[in-house]
Amino acid sequence: MDRVQRMRKSRKLGILTAAGGILLLGFLSACKTPFSTREPEKPVKPRSSWISPHSADQVLSNLQNAVMERNLENAMRCFAQEAYSDRRFAFVPDQEIASNHPGLFASWDLTQEETVFRQAFSLVPADSLSLLDFPSTVREAIVSDSAVLVREYRLVLNHPMADLPRRYEGQAEFHLSEDRKGEWVIHLWIDFKSRADSEPWSGLKAVLGG
Repeated sequence: MDRVQRMRKSRKLGILTAAGGILLLGFLSACKTPFSTREPEKPVKPRSSWISPHSADQVLSNLQNAVMERNLENAMRCFAQEAYSDRRFAFVPDQEIASNHPGLFASWDLTQEETVFRQAFSLVPADSLSLLDFPSTVREAIVSDSAVLVREYRLVLNHPMADLPRRYEGQAEFHLSEDRKGEWVIHLWIDFKSRADSEPWSGLKAVLGG
């Protein structure tokens, strides 16, 4: 190989090396640090249709929305909290369910209520339905700072558990009052079976809160 050919070959190699270097720098620039870890994705916040409840009816609307959105925080905000209320939350189950689970509901409090809601929400897949409906009003009594709302209810949880009902129906007697924030909350919930062939909400609480 003569001198001219060697010079041409050397120049060609130099051009290819320079081009490769430019491509490598461009790749590294685009990727920043090619071996760096991905930034963790921000957690998806639950939907929230919360409206400050300045009426007793609004508490039940918030509870419906919390079930539909599976928003645990908003569900618990519907009940009397010791930090803001002089009343402590209490639940009285359907008597048949209570007799089938002796002692379970004797000291039922807000902690157990939260456990039931958390587990119920976690059972339902993200693409499935959760629904709470109050199809009819049995009676209601509202005064300046307290109320009693008695409503027929229907709760639907489309979960995949074969041995757990997906539909609960009954009658709920909600006792409500205003807390120190000026918001209405439920401080007493009494549950009744409405039909012999229906499963009341107490049945779900007995399974998930036991």
